[in-house]
Amino acid sequence: MKLKTLVVLLNAALIAVAAPVMAEQGPSTAVAPYVHSLVPNVTITSLLAVGERVGNYRMVGLPDGLGAYDNEDGTFTVLMNHEIADPAGVVRAHGGKGAFVSEWVINKKTLEVVSGGDLIQRVYRQATDGSWGAVQATGVAGQGSSFSRFCSADLAAKSAFFNKATRKGTKQRIFLNGEESAPTYQRGLAHVATGPDKGSSYVLPWTETAHGAWENLLANPHSGDRTVVIGTADGGTNGVYVYAGDKKNTGNDVEKAGLVGGVVYRVAVAGNLPETRAADAGLGLTVNKRGNYEGTFSLVAGADIANGASTKFLRPEDGAWDNENHNRFYFVTTDQMDAAKDGNGNVDIALGQIGRSRLWALTFDDSAKPELGGKIEMLLDGTSAKGDYQMFDNISVNDDGTLTLLEDVGNNQHNGKVWIFSPKNGSLTKIAGFDPVLFGDINRPGAYTKDEEASGVVDVTEILGHENDDKIYSLFVAQNHTKYNGSVAGFSADAELVEGGQLLLMARPAYEHNEGEGREREHVRR
Repeated sequence: MKLKTLVVLLNAALIAVAAPVMAEQGPSTAVAPYVHSLVPNVTITSLLAVGERVGNYRMVGLPDGLGAYDNEDGTFTVLMNHEIADPAGVVRAHGGKGAFVSEWVINKKTLEVVSGGDLIQRVYRQATDGSWGAVQATGVAGQGSSFSRFCSADLAAKSAFFNKATRKGTKQRIFLNGEESAPTYQRGLAHVATGPDKGSSYVLPWTETAHGAWENLLANPHSGDRTVVIGTADGGTNGVYVYAGDKKNTGNDVEKAGLVGGVVYRVAVAGNLPETRAADAGLGLTVNKRGNYEGTFSLVAGADIANGASTKFLRPEDGAWDNENHNRFYFVTTDQMDAAKDGNGNVDIALGQIGRSRLWALTFDDSAKPELGGKIEMLLDGTSAKGDYQMFDNISVNDDGTLTLLEDVGNNQHNGKVWIFSPKNGSLTKIAGFDPVLFGDINRPGAYTKDEEASGVVDVTEILGHENDDKIYSLFVAQNHTKYNGSVAGFSADAELVEGGQLLLMARPAYEHNEGEGREREHVRR
């Protein structure tokens, strides 16, 4: 009898482990999640989909980088990039077409989306005399208020732009993003999201001269009176840039924040060689006691457009500052697809093609003095030793010290996945992927498209009030590149919507607190 009971219990346990986690829908959407859990105890809830309306405002296509903050009234605000290329889309509130930022207010308890609207109302650019003038809606491409392809984004903690000790800076929330379309569109922007100047967006002068295809601009929340922002350029120069400015008590919010008037540097790994697909990335790195390749880096003043004195990486994508070690910055390089990881059976990858998408860590000697340089470490080497991941793009540092890593595999049979990485022990776990019925997989066509991407991931555990329930909550988006042109059923021609997409919430068990690099709940990004 005891043996029979044990067998029954074991069978029940196996069934429980094998059972898929049921996807859910929030009260404001009629569309099931595009992304499904691949492991037990991970749930994904769809909150809103492209084409759905909240009041008189519709969610439109190509959702990308996110930021979120607590309204302290039972709701929270989500800021959402839309990666639309100029001149697609319709004229927005600021007078331009193409990329823009939307703003959504969501009930924390019910997850109902209660309102939506455009964040950007006005756009300003600094003249050579230091004054700010309104950017006109029309004119030369890349110079008017029509933007192109806002990708990842960063809503750093208040401390990134305000130093409590000296009272320098601004207390207002500033949302950073940039155009990933150099050389014509290469502007980074600071969007004031709260306070009297809410709705004003400022073109950051230093981003225009660096010639970067800006994937993201990420501010360090722990730099004191300095303001330190790392910019990753996916394309063009393929550089990793560091901006260092000084917080002020005068000027507009962007000037007070120290985002204007500083110095631009570029990361140069010792030797100044370009990253390659070799084991040491072609950078002369050596293996450290953790078994990872490691070296040193310095900062070279200026944009180094010709790549003569700094490192050209294999397409730097998103990044994130560590929650505990305030000198550490993570970033990924996406490179290209790797045929072997898909079993050499993916017809969209050239046979034998090698890809080395990697996870890197820059550890500054002092992030408030980034010009001192520091160490660079390869945490994931791009081989299949850790898993069959492809082309990492968007990332976040979570409340439990882990990193969420999202794939962007482009127009490819490979089904895009979501991964969790622990910097403490080096573990990498695949936890979610796109619905193969809709988006297909290798040798399996989907009903919509093989062109999908997850992006915009941001930890909202504390915002939702769940920091003590042993779970991690993350907002992210799914890009469904099915075009609204009537070519697919349900996607009738609609110039405003452009392409499909969805806002989602993911919940998963937290790692043990001592497994990550640290917890710090103040920092809310992207």
